[in-house]
Amino acid sequence: MIEDQRPTENQVLSMLDRVGTPMSEYLNFNLPRVTTGANDVFVLQKSGNRYFSEFLNHDVNIEIELLRKVLTSSDFARYSIKQTELFLLFPYYATDSNSNVISENELSRNYPLAWNYIKKCEDRLKSRSTRQMQSEWYGYSTDRDLYILQEELIVGKMVSGKPAFAIKEGDTFTLNETLGNSLPYISKHTQVNIDLWFVLSLVNSKILIFYMKMRSGRTSTSQMRISKKSLQNFPIIVPDINTQNTFRNIAKIVRYISDELTEESINEYVPNSHIIATFDGLLEAMVYELYFGEHFRNSDVHILEHLTLETENFDLIEKSKYIETIHRLYQFVRSKENLINANMKLMDIRLQSLLSTVYKLAN
Repeated sequence: MIEDQRPTENQVLSMLDRVGTPMSEYLNFNLPRVTTGANDVFVLQKSGNRYFSEFLNHDVNIEIELLRKVLTSSDFARYSIKQTELFLLFPYYATDSNSNVISENELSRNYPLAWNYIKKCEDRLKSRSTRQMQSEWYGYSTDRDLYILQEELIVGKMVSGKPAFAIKEGDTFTLNETLGNSLPYISKHTQVNIDLWFVLSLVNSKILIFYMKMRSGRTSTSQMRISKKSLQNFPIIVPDINTQNTFRNIAKIVRYISDELTEESINEYVPNSHIIATFDGLLEAMVYELYFGEHFRNSDVHILEHLTLETENFDLIEKSKYIETIHRLYQFVRSKENLINANMKLMDIRLQSLLSTVYKLAN
């Protein structure tokens, strides 16, 4: 059945609010403040097996146990994160709830290379005038939120007026000086069974752009703003774990191809950028079905059902098999004979009136 009457933007907004629950019910939102006050000392550029110090203007040796990767605003885009060559000297113990600087005795005893480097920079570190923490002279200027950065987090920024979110692993840190004006970080409540890769698919969707524009009253992309409060209020639907895993697997495929875009081709006849667009479009369709499930059922359009049966668990696949697995799923999705392709086409026809309301504002 084709839905003939195009709903208004306010009607679509009401639909989203009616079927979803604010994200704050399931997720944490933080704007952690971590500043070193001396990036020229603490942020090091990898140089072979050594690390270049801007302050000393030469390479140094540091124990790898005290180094963490540093993510800058140019290192990530929508879904993807580059391999960084920047590392953070990290003289801390960090737990799930706090962070403590390692003592001088332990540093000198267990990490003599790092301690030797710190001592060479002592005058520079003691000269900082903006220190807010109550710890040793070789700690960061602001370090109370370090423990938050130990987690797997969704990080975001605005790119050409639109949000771009990616997942930061626990071994990668961010600094206010290097990340700039980022969007609030998103992490899981410990007691909630929700997958961050599933959430990533939602916040990277056109549904989010539509919602943010409607709630802010700003229909121009260049004027759109996303605040912590607006993200907290964004309505989401949390499906069963199998459906979440389907989102997770497709999002991980987009991440992998994006990260390896210049490395290896998935299909010798099709550019990787086209394959990314195919899976990205699939994720958008999955999000639409999640939010507009009743309309999809009434129109006899079923994408998630068929995709869940066909998608392999990307976490269990050997890395040497990634390309083969992605290529096989891409060929299947593009095949004219399969039900996923058929339902994608039916969606474009039967739900055109509803989805065009989202497209118009979100594009």
